[in-house]
Amino acid sequence: MTLLYTMLAFIVLIGFVSLAVDFGRAQCAKTELQRAADAAARYAASGIDDGTWADKAVAAARDNLVDGIPLILDNSLPGTPKDIEIGNWNASATPRFSTARAPANAVRVTARRVASRNAAIPLVFGRIIGRSTCDLVATAIVQKSANIPNFVGLKSLTAKNNSSAGYDPHLGTPGSSNLTSGASIASNGTVGFGNNGNINGSVLLGPSGTYTGTSPKPVTLSSTLAFPATESAPFAASGSLSVNGTLHVSSGGTLVYTSINISNNSTLIFDNPTTVYVINDILFSQNGEIKPASGLPADLRIRVVGSATSIVGGPNANNIEITAQIYAPNTDFAVHNNGDVRGTALFRSMFAANQLSLWYDISNASVVYGSYTDTGSGVTYVQ
Repeated sequence: MTLLYTMLAFIVLIGFVSLAVDFGRAQCAKTELQRAADAAARYAASGIDDGTWADKAVAAARDNLVDGIPLILDNSLPGTPKDIEIGNWNASATPRFSTARAPANAVRVTARRVASRNAAIPLVFGRIIGRSTCDLVATAIVQKSANIPNFVGLKSLTAKNNSSAGYDPHLGTPGSSNLTSGASIASNGTVGFGNNGNINGSVLLGPSGTYTGTSPKPVTLSSTLAFPATESAPFAASGSLSVNGTLHVSSGGTLVYTSINISNNSTLIFDNPTTVYVINDILFSQNGEIKPASGLPADLRIRVVGSATSIVGGPNANNIEITAQIYAPNTDFAVHNNGDVRGTALFRSMFAANQLSLWYDISNASVVYGSYTDTGSGVTYVQ
């Protein structure tokens, strides 16, 4: 009887050991599996716009270990559900995630360590009670939100030629060694750059917007791009500012001008961080420039608060360069040849007969000033 009771107790003891050791191992692996699925889905969502979502999910999964082994995602296994799926996430719809619904704005990753793939988590003591492996499955859904744009022409943004990219102003001016992708331009109307558009980033369109290019694939937003009206000038203008040659403004702080006029071959430099309110126009002739002395767009904020007739630049002006964070929703930016805007800008429209260059400041993660009402930026873990 003692031997019998001992044998029964030993079986119970083995069960408890299995619970402590194997269950603990399985729970640790489950946590790692969920973490790997989350990472894969987040990275995959960043590739929705350019079609790299599946490759990015696979790459991120392999960077994560589950029970000491890299996670493998595979959509090609016959007779098994897909590990990586692209579809639409809508919290108000049923189901909330659907691969059959448009537009595609989310990725679902299902990470599996299961026996049917010869990848189940092995159990050591569980074999004694007839359980040699444990199947684990983890799911993550991540939604790609439309980026808050760096440059906006609310009604249109057009030029014969264009280049758009990011740069780090701490490293100097944009150039071959100081460029990065990710610039986001947006409009409720037409975005068009002829045959020579080079957008290193994304194009966001309102529901009725159009894009004349083929790359990148534009993202159509669920609602119209809408930004707050420009705030009024905080105090009366000190008059118009005329620039002939190189003019340094050293006062800093907040300044208000009726208008700013840049003569031929002239440069306006703000020596200290400044917010400039302009009630009417900013007009350029030829070869004009406005910039902060630091070269950092965040050090110069320009708010054009005039009526819808205000114009920045001019249809006959060439070689216009502005380094600033510009907010002018009632203003048309127009330049004939070589318009160069560094930082971020919101205009009613942007036009260049030839060559419009838009460079956003990656060091400041510069986006258009004000609140964009459609959605946030980056990716969002939704389930």
